[in-house]
Order: sequence, then structure tokens, then C-alpha cells
Amino acid sequence: MRTLVMNLTRFGDLLQTQPIISGLTDRGNHVEVVCLENFQAAAKLLRDVDTVHAVPGAKFLSGLEAGWQCALSRLFAFKDAVLSSSSAPISLVANMTPALSARLLSRFFGEQHVTGFAMDELGFGKNTSPWATFLEASSKNRGMSPFNLVDLMWQAAGLGVEERVYRLKTPLDETLHEARELLDAQAPESAVGYVGFQLGASVDRRRWPLASFVQLGERLWQERALVPVLFGAKGEVELASRYIRATSSPCIDLIGKTGLDMLAALLKQLSLLVTNDTGTMHLAAGLEVPIVAVFLSTAQPFDTGPYRAGSICLEPDMDCHPCSFEVPCPHDHACRNRIDVETMERAVALRLDDEGNVDLCGRDVRAWRSYVDSHQFIALASLSGHDHDDRTLWIDVQRHFYRQFFDDGPITPYPAPVSLSEANQHTVAEVLARSSALLELLVQQGMLLERKPSDVFKSKFMTTWQTVQTLWANTVFFSALGRLWLFESQEQGQDFPLFLRRVARYAELIGAMRSLV
Repeated sequence: MRTLVMNLTRFGDLLQTQPIISGLTDRGNHVEVVCLENFQAAAKLLRDVDTVHAVPGAKFLSGLEAGWQCALSRLFAFKDAVLSSSSAPISLVANMTPALSARLLSRFFGEQHVTGFAMDELGFGKNTSPWATFLEASSKNRGMSPFNLVDLMWQAAGLGVEERVYRLKTPLDETLHEARELLDAQAPESAVGYVGFQLGASVDRRRWPLASFVQLGERLWQERALVPVLFGAKGEVELASRYIRATSSPCIDLIGKTGLDMLAALLKQLSLLVTNDTGTMHLAAGLEVPIVAVFLSTAQPFDTGPYRAGSICLEPDMDCHPCSFEVPCPHDHACRNRIDVETMERAVALRLDDEGNVDLCGRDVRAWRSYVDSHQFIALASLSGHDHDDRTLWIDVQRHFYRQFFDDGPITPYPAPVSLSEANQHTVAEVLARSSALLELLVQQGMLLERKPSDVFKSKFMTTWQTVQTLWANTVFFSALGRLWLFESQEQGQDFPLFLRRVARYAELIGAMRSLV
């Protein structure tokens, strides 16, 4: 069966579609990838791909500047090129990009089945499952998001409970050999190995301080004879210059100096990669490279952490972390300096030596080790004594309930008592009680509105709906659910009976969650 997997987003997100591609291939599909033109080289790192179709996004945009007719003509030409590249018809499109342009493109390929993010016959966006809707909703509000992006994409693609394998294509032997020679030629004779440093990040506030990288590099050289190898994009060459000026120990500067094939081969030579939350981190995870990753500002490891069991993730132990998008930091980005070099060195020792007695408690850091849970989802176990913090407990609660809620199966009580702090326990109990009453009222108002449509009943119904939305959106423990509620309400607004059935399902969820308190 000819299948298209579409991802028109960033480098790291494209790489993380690998489990979907492999899962579909294992089911007998012939998979082709649709990605942005500037990430066409990254798509070559993916396994089990028959063909890559690069969307010339810049040309489409320039065509719009010249006139919509020109852009539409190029869009038709691209569609025809994809369709004619094989004699087989397209049977399935797995679209992992919620943008309107990607939804339109998925529909453009014909009347095939679409999973993930689709478009209806009237041009409105529709999602093929609650998993897809939550994937879209959680991207807007990730502070309490309980699922890794890879797991969300897998579920949105409709692949179910099967094992997810995130393993990218291994570089060719000659490329691996060339990478080793490149490193060995620049390293001191006494070096015993290499540790990668991904110095940059998408924005500075998500970047561990350069001075901390320098101190870590000097300690790893002095204590382990590991040579730091600096990685990054061409726009980050200044970071390398500053690192070299600041250090008295050897290092190898490869920032902006390698293509993706060589970057992959170089990562395979490493004993470990120390990285910010970046595309390089996701590349290393897919190549089975050991990872210690730092998550600052808006980044948190529960949703964008490396999809590799055994990876170690560090984040600052601050009440404000992770912070909200597009909100100025009132603390002068203090989180950047919260993870000190000694803590990082201990985390590195834990990953390199697998020493179970390395103490990461009481160091102003939340430290996690990733593992695969009994439902094949990636999860995080605390290495710093944060197992019973309110945030950790609530993320696990959400994983339990939302997984069943999205799969439309029976919603069972949580298997163990949950002891949040007194204030938060009271908040959760109050919100659950109010939610239960409001949802019951909403169902009754909806049934009345179906029988006797009127502006008065409609106004009452919409007021109750908005009250639910406001209640959840303004409570951190329910903010992800509030975003989902908003998205699903908009999506199902054209089918009122369907929406009422969904309201009843929310009432079932809240009823099950009330067993917590």
C-alpha cells in the first residue's frame, strides 16, 4: 500500500517521525516522506523510506507574492509530480503537521484515507482522533503535557499499542571511518575518547551557559581524557570562538563545518553527547548515542526529551519552570544558571559509568532517566528525589487517565492514592467537583437545546461551555485538558449530537478522576 508520511516542521520533528515510518513499513506499507525542501537532506537519514518529496515552501510563498495563480500552479505541479512518481495510487496519508497548508496538501493528494491532521470537504480542519487533537493542543501549552512528542505522533497516526522503534539509518562504513579519522587527526595522542557538546539552542534563554560547557570540558579532559567536540549550526560559530578563547584544554571545533551525513557519523564516535534541547539531540537519540540533555526556559523533558531509554535529562528545580511561551521572564532567566557544572559532571558520570550511587538530590535540579513503560510509551524516572512532587504525580495521573480517554476505552480509577500538597489537593478536588456539576448541566442544556432550539437555550449552553473552558484553562493541573476541550469543541461544533456525546465522555473522565480525591 502506497503511503505518504507528511511532516512540514523542523529538523528534529522530522527525524522523530521515524517510528511511524518503521511502524507503517512493518505493516506492509511502502512509505514516502513529504517534508520541506530545506530539510530534504535530513530525510535521507530516515530508514524504510522509498521516496522523499520536498515541498518548495519558499517558491510557494514567492508565488503568492506574485499572485495566487502562480502559487496555485506550482502547488498543482508539485501534487502531479508526487502522484506520477509511482504507478500505484496513494492509499494513506499520515499527516503530522496541523498547519492549514499541510491539511490542504494532504487533501490535495486525492480521496485516500488521512490520519492525524486532515481537512473536511468544506475546508475546515479536522483531526482523526483525540490523540491528534491533543498533539495539536499540547503544542500550545506544554507545561503539564504528559506525553513525549514521538508517542503523540505515533498515536495520532493510529498505530496503536505496538512497539515503537526510533532508530535512524546508520551512516555508511566509509563515512564512519572518515569521521573517526577527522577526530583522531585533531585530538591529542593521550585522548581516550570524545564527548560531544551541542552549545547552541533555538533561542539563547534555552541554552546552558557557555562558561559551564567550558568548565565541564576541562574537567572531562583532566579526569577522563575525553576531548570535547563542538557541534552547532553555521549561525553559532561565534559560540565556538568564545569557547576556544575561554578554555585551556583541547577541543575540536566542528560547528557549521559538516553536512548531516558527516554529523551523524561523528555522533556515532562519541562516548556521550551533552546537549540543549535541539535537533542534534534527536539525531543522537535515533543513532543510539548516550545523552545528557538540559531543558531550560520553555523546554521540558516530558514532551520533547530524547526518545531513547537511558537518556538523562536535567531541568532547574524552580516553581516557574517550564515557563510559558511568549511571556517575558521576571527572573532574568535565572534558570540558565541553576544547573551547575558539578551537577552536570555527576549526571555525565551516571550516564557513562552507570553508577547507581551518584547523588543528584538537593542540587536545585530535577534529574530524570528515561525508560519505556508497560504501554510502550517513553516515561521519566526521577534521579533527584522528585518522584512525589505535585508536578510529577500529576503528569503520571494524566498519563493514566488521558491514555484511556483518548482510546475511547473504559476509564479505570487510578491504581494508587495520590497525595498532592494540601493546597493543590484542595484545588484539584474543587475543580473536579465543579467540573462534574458543570458537565452534567451542559449535557442537560444540550438535550433541551436539541429538542427546543432557541436563542435563550443556546445562550445558556454557551455560558456553561465557557465556564468549563475558563475553569480548566485557569488551573495549571487542567490546562492541557482545557486546551483539548477548546480544540475539540471547535472541531465538532458542526455536529451537535456528536459534540454532546463528547461532553458525556468528558463527564465520564471527570467522574473517574474524582476517585483521586
